Amino acid sequence: MTSSVPVVLIVFNRPDLTAQTLARILEVSTGPILVVGDGPRSHVVDDDRRVQETHEVVRQLGGARVVLDGAPENLGLRRNYVRAVDRLMGEHGRGIILEDDTLPHPSFFPYVAELLVRYAEDERIGSICGQRVPPAPGLEAHSYGFCHIPPPWGWATWARAWKDHARALEAWPALKASGHLEVLLGAAAAREWSALLDHAETTDSYWIRWVLAHWVTHRLAAVPHVNLIENVGFDERGTFTQAGSRYAERGSEPARSLAFPLAHPPHLAVRYASAEDDIAEAALPFSTRRRRLKQLLLEGPRRFWVRQRRQSR
Repeated sequence: MTSSVPVVLIVFNRPDLTAQTLARILEVSTGPILVVGDGPRSHVVDDDRRVQETHEVVRQLGGARVVLDGAPENLGLRRNYVRAVDRLMGEHGRGIILEDDTLPHPSFFPYVAELLVRYAEDERIGSICGQRVPPAPGLEAHSYGFCHIPPPWGWATWARAWKDHARALEAWPALKASGHLEVLLGAAAAREWSALLDHAETTDSYWIRWVLAHWVTHRLAAVPHVNLIENVGFDERGTFTQAGSRYAERGSEPARSLAFPLAHPPHLAVRYASAEDDIAEAALPFSTRRRRLKQLLLEGPRRFWVRQRRQSR
């Protein structure tokens, strides 16, 4: 199956990974393909050469099908990422966002294409994600479910949702004071996310703001029952996936095929609440077991078990 959904591939200085992921996109996608590359760092030896090699790979593989937009100077991960998605949304109003190390399964593309149409006007949905999170028991009958935290590796969205990314931090103080995160995630997890969001302005990550944009607007992310994105970038060249990082320690599930026709959930309450634990395990400092123990102590047994039953529905 092919897909005509516009795609942006965000690259930097890893020509081998860029070649692998771009080849997969060209294999399946018939739509517009934009490659956005960050510029070299002046203080890093050979960065300019590796950036140019990456651009040359794009030119050779993509030819006239691919538009290459390379930054003349180094912007950093977040700024380059944001300009890439800004351009994709500005030109097409929707699309798929991949990084050089996020290798999609071919079935990722028709899955995204169908859901982008299905939820195009549904303001309750903010993103369509390809990274699998463990489904709660009893939800395996559906091709995908929903969670409050969009997994970061391989996703799609609409301009209507992406516009809230830029102003998410402005709304953070009010959201923090409202107690909404305690209701949404529980007291322990809310404390950890709050500490992360308090320093989001100085963190070189688009994703923290993107998660916050979902919370501020009360939107959900669609997440698949099987993993459709394999991260192949666990080496010293990664920003958050370098050796020794929490992401590298956990690794990535291999991507595999999603069956069609899709089995759509009957309602948005088909929630993969375990996604919050799975993503937090990699992104936050405490383990899920320790977080649940803290939650139990902070909330008390009755409130804790009410939350657990609600999240497992």
